[in-house]
Amino acid sequence: MSHSPAPIRIDLGRRYDADSLAAELIAQGPVAAVEINDAVVYAITHYPKLRAVLEAPQVWRRGAAHWRDLQTGRIPASHPLVQLIGPVESMLTSNGDDHARQRRVLQKAFTPRRIAALRPTIVDIVEAHLDEMAKAPGRIDLKQALAWPVPIQVVAALLGIPRADWPALQTITQGIFAGDPSVMEEAGAFMQRLLAEKKDAPAGQDLTTDIAHAQAGGVLSDTEAVFNLMLMVIAGFETTAGTVTNAVELLLEHPDQLALLTSGQVDWRNAVRTVMWHRPAVSLLPALYPRQDTAIGGTTVPEGAFVLLAYGAANRHGARTHSPRVDVVSPPASHLGFGHGIHRCLGAALGELELEVMLSRLFQRFPDLEFDPAQTDVQPALSLMMGHPEQLLVRWKASAEA
Repeated sequence: MSHSPAPIRIDLGRRYDADSLAAELIAQGPVAAVEINDAVVYAITHYPKLRAVLEAPQVWRRGAAHWRDLQTGRIPASHPLVQLIGPVESMLTSNGDDHARQRRVLQKAFTPRRIAALRPTIVDIVEAHLDEMAKAPGRIDLKQALAWPVPIQVVAALLGIPRADWPALQTITQGIFAGDPSVMEEAGAFMQRLLAEKKDAPAGQDLTTDIAHAQAGGVLSDTEAVFNLMLMVIAGFETTAGTVTNAVELLLEHPDQLALLTSGQVDWRNAVRTVMWHRPAVSLLPALYPRQDTAIGGTTVPEGAFVLLAYGAANRHGARTHSPRVDVVSPPASHLGFGHGIHRCLGAALGELELEVMLSRLFQRFPDLEFDPAQTDVQPALSLMMGHPEQLLVRWKASAEA
């Protein structure tokens, strides 16, 4: 890369403040050079450029088989970045017809009818955790009480996982995000067992059944079935947990905007859009690889280079034009919080529903919710890909409504 600043150095074993990292990436220009544990890669950081990249699958492809430095041995298979992306065969890492084939199987679970049918379950799950919060002595870590358990239980309901297996699923998923390599084998065995149990269930019963039938019919390979099931769990868990945490934090920082929501003047869905612009939970996602040398904003990205999708930076950059201040009245829907293009998140509508229910019910039950002054040093989560606090201590004075 010619005429560019020195690469931004990132260590996968460190914590990074999402706002600071995004600002540093944006300052580099539309394309930033990033050095991750001595491997130099690229990041698309500005909103219009990332949006355009996501609209051009004919220029960019997915899958580590296209990472030139890995295939030539310049980057060893033992490198932490290789371990991060893993040997995954799923919709997320596929291109063209392979991607379309897998997406057709998975999208059956995300029709408006099936999402609407999940609403009572989501409400019940949220209310159960708010009931437990109400028993606490007026203060709690919202991450542990609400943000972590609700999304994994909603995902479990979507997948048709028995309630008895929900604790095991949460343990496995948190282990994956903690970077524990031993958990992947356990996760694979867990998914294989679920698929085996669902192969004879009626079609359309739940997402696991859809995948199991596609596997049995040869539409998905055994590996694709396992990894796509795992993708659904991972994609629906920490992204939602991080977003609701960031949303509560952002709204408590802007009580005037919170008042518009709690008074009913503004729809809670607007709060979801607002947080996507100003405090997105997804910071960086791997990876795209250009099919040939590709120019972006004056920088040439070489064919086969590893390119990060800097969603956190791009949304914040886009907010300067599209949503320059935190305003829940009319936030544009054009954020990149759920991605964009042919790989846009299948579960976007479900995620919005979860967030709407969690936020509206939380502030209805705890109208005087506020930051707990005992939390003086907020640590970011240990994840390069995600941007949200490790914990969010809150307190309340009045008794929660039954």
